[in-house]
Amino acid sequence: MQKRAEEVLRYSSLFSSLDDKARQVLLKEGRIMTHRKEELVFEPFEPSPEMAVVLEGEIGLRHVEKGGRGLTIGRFQKGATLALGALFAESAPNLFVEVQKESSTLRIKKATILAMCQNSPSFLDALLKEISHKTLLLSESVKRLALKTIRERVFHYLSELSREQNPPRFHLPETKTAIASMLGTSRSALTRELAKMQNDGLLVFDRKTIVLTEKGRRRLEEEKR
Repeated sequence: MQKRAEEVLRYSSLFSSLDDKARQVLLKEGRIMTHRKEELVFEPFEPSPEMAVVLEGEIGLRHVEKGGRGLTIGRFQKGATLALGALFAESAPNLFVEVQKESSTLRIKKATILAMCQNSPSFLDALLKEISHKTLLLSESVKRLALKTIRERVFHYLSELSREQNPPRFHLPETKTAIASMLGTSRSALTRELAKMQNDGLLVFDRKTIVLTEKGRRRLEEEKR
């Protein structure tokens, strides 16, 4: 597992600017942990004295409302960072960091991260970019949740996908169950809405793809404005 951790740090967007000596310090002062499915990696509402780097597996970030409805903020795999915001906050948000597949993480203490910032301006720059990226991810999820209808959320999701893929054809990077969770609804409700959108001439869909019609493309352009 030590070799895997070294490889992940070497190619991580956050830690790649560090030299081998600095990365060895991270490994020496950090600790590697394994996690079972559905285990909580970090508790909600509690600031964390450590951040984590995913070494293998998949870990999800979920917001759960009082009624029990959950919204998946994101799913994180090898090389992703967790709890960076909570590391420097006085209080943590109501977010559940939960294992989706058996995983392992490297836990790094706040003091170690601060020392790296003092010794490496390039690492500090990478850290601020990483925190900004996580803030944007949370902001997009809040926008999604604020939309009233599933149809609005679907078009918002496709608008996000269009940053990496070219409409009108979209390859779905996750299962419909995972997408439904991200949209704050159930898989069956999402499937019903997609069927309605198909009947309304907005798109054609199957298990892995969504293809927008001309009418659907106009609606997507409206979403981007």
